Amino acid sequence: LRVWEAANESVGELLCGPLSDPADCVDEFVRKSLNVFGFELPIPDLAAAVDSMMQWLCARRICSRSVTPDLSLRLVEEYESLVVRGWEDPANAVGKYAKKTGLLNETILKFAHGQLCRRRW
Repeated sequence: LRVWEAANESVGELLCGPLSDPADCVDEFVRKSLNVFGFELPIPDLAAAVDSMMQWLCARRICSRSVTPDLSLRLVEEYESLVVRGWEDPANAVGKYAKKTGLLNETILKFAHGQLCRRRW
């Protein structure tokens, strides 16, 4: 499956072996695309691409689950919620949140990381 061919630029090919769950394949592809290639799409476009990949794969085989869902955590009332996209590592999301909000309290950030990791895995 060729992915994200917008403007004649392609991120790559999604390969999903016969024993692999399609959601795992899509999760891994998006994670690698964003982390290794540095490719970025606006969140709505990325979500649409993920939906498109899942529809394509699930039309061809049984899908037992959907892609990893986003997580959110409200840390401090004065700040927006910390959101971890399904394809993001919680540690990276906590770091971005700390930089964006200026919330650098180590105790709060360790708590956030622990909570998100427990909910994700």
